[in-house]
Amino acid sequence: MGLLHSTLSIIWPLLIYRSIHPIPEVMGIALYANAVAIIALFSLAQWLTFKQAAYNYSMVDEACLRLSAKLYDQFARLQWQEFRNHNRAYFYDLILVDFWRVRQGVNKLFDSALASAIIIMAMLGFLAWISVTIFIFSLLGMSLIALLGLLSNRRTRPLLVAYQASWRKQHAWAVALLDKFELLKMGRGIAATAQEHQHHTHQLLDNNTRMLTSQLLWRSWLRWTGNLLRIGILFMGAYLIQAKQISPQDFFISLLLLSIIQSNVSPLSAALFTFMDGQEAAKTLQGFFNLSSETNFTRVSDMKLLKSISLDKMCFAYGSKVIFNNKNIHLESGKIYLWKGVNGAGKSTMARILLGHLTPTSGELLINKSSVAWQDLGQWRSQAALIDQHVTLFGGTIKENLFFGQGDSAVSWQTTDEELKRRLLPKNKDPELYHVGERGDKLSGGEARRIALLRELITSPSLLILDEPTNHMDKNSIIFLKEIVQLLKLEKIVIIISHLDDFDNIADEILKF
Repeated sequence: MGLLHSTLSIIWPLLIYRSIHPIPEVMGIALYANAVAIIALFSLAQWLTFKQAAYNYSMVDEACLRLSAKLYDQFARLQWQEFRNHNRAYFYDLILVDFWRVRQGVNKLFDSALASAIIIMAMLGFLAWISVTIFIFSLLGMSLIALLGLLSNRRTRPLLVAYQASWRKQHAWAVALLDKFELLKMGRGIAATAQEHQHHTHQLLDNNTRMLTSQLLWRSWLRWTGNLLRIGILFMGAYLIQAKQISPQDFFISLLLLSIIQSNVSPLSAALFTFMDGQEAAKTLQGFFNLSSETNFTRVSDMKLLKSISLDKMCFAYGSKVIFNNKNIHLESGKIYLWKGVNGAGKSTMARILLGHLTPTSGELLINKSSVAWQDLGQWRSQAALIDQHVTLFGGTIKENLFFGQGDSAVSWQTTDEELKRRLLPKNKDPELYHVGERGDKLSGGEARRIALLRELITSPSLLILDEPTNHMDKNSIIFLKEIVQLLKLEKIVIIISHLDDFDNIADEILKF
């Protein structure tokens, strides 16, 4: 369709040339027939443009779906520490901004650039056949315009990059501002935050204004050059007609061809600029794909139940800061392990190592008394459950949070222990209808923690890690939690990380970090 559209866009100017060369003395049927044919060809070319664009969009959609799947796969495989090293705004921009900038750039390339380039080349050839003099003059003028366009892109590109960088900073600031809302409502930092907000906004506006001003300046130069070229062609045409080197109708056709060329140059220039913007976004996406990711984190179908884990002479460090040096730990099902220690001693870090979220620099790993490579530890993660200090909930109903990743939620709901549901689910909140809000902000701290606990218990893990489980829990909830843990230990490895002494009397082993 694209080739047919380009062909028809070339044919109808030729038909005009044939119709008026020479100019007919009488407005006969042939002239009217040619006029109808020209309109038909022109209309068909425009219709084909629309159909080709629709086809291009569907083709780009397929490519974008593949790219989206690749983005999700990288996100799911992303190493835990890499995720922690980037703020939420970075990932928002990847999915909501950069992805669509790439799509827009590719769409513009297919939609305008290729067809416009073909038509421009054909019209220039036609113009050279009519008048070599006008062709050379026009070619020189358009070459100058093209050079100005390239120079414009070269000069405005750094400004575009600077604006995009300030946009990302503004997005990160907006996320931080939302996180500060509760503190602002306590009357804290209002004036300082307002000043910081104005500073970030000023940077964004300044970079945007400099980019827009530069683009406007170069567009003005391009318009000035284009108008100068038109005036020059008019004077040259008048001279050539007077010198009888070109007929009036040939000059008329030359003006028509130049108009067609100009109408295709404008979208071509815009398409190239949009494509350039898409290239910048593609670099950002490539940077995301270059982040460290896991290779083995899916469960093997014939994997045995997790019965024991041993870490022998394990060493781990955050950069130059050594956390563990030749650390030995042995865990087995049927026991409750209580880890205690001051903040920063490495308790939560050890939990992340057991989950395969962090990889030691050295040491041996044994699972069920068999040696396992550290990079394969992620395959056992499906048998583990973690209740972190900061509960993980997402925007959705209570039930959607409970059975995330569990398959048929209706079956899971029916098979879930009724006593657990009665003791752990929030009162007067329908699990199927009540939305927990963004990150669970419509729940109290205790409600959120009990929902997270029930969700992890539903998975029937072989390894259960409770990191500061008493946070936001009242006395009755803590007593019930201790009862549950003692029942679960019969067939699980249970690890409790706590500063308090609530679990000392039920722990089989207490390890101080």
